Amino acid sequence: MKYKTTVGCVISEFNRRKITPDVESQVKQGHLRLWYYCNRYIAELYLDSADGRLAPGTIMLCGGPYQNTTPLQEIANDIMSQIKPAELAQIYATPPQQEVE
Repeated sequence: MKYKTTVGCVISEFNRRKITPDVESQVKQGHLRLWYYCNRYIAELYLDSADGRLAPGTIMLCGGPYQNTTPLQEIANDIMSQIKPAELAQIYATPPQQEVE
C-alpha cells in the first residue's frame, strides 16, 4: 500500500512534537520557517509576522517540497503564487478569531 503525506501534515506533526525548524528567516511577506524532510525543504510562511510567532490575525501558509539550494525569498514567493488573489483578499478581510475566556 502506498501512502501520500502532505506538507501540512508533516508541519503539523513537527509543531506538535515541538521539533524546531532547520532554517528561520525574515522575508518580504513575513517569516519563513523550513524543515529538512526527505532530502527536501518543506516550508511554513507566517504572513505579516516579524518575529515568527503566531498571534491573532497571523496567517500561516504551507508549501513544498523545495530543493535546499532554492533562495529563501523565492520559496516565499512560490508559496504566495499558489494562492489565488480572491482567496488572499478573503483571508485578509476575515477578522481574527477572539479567544473565549
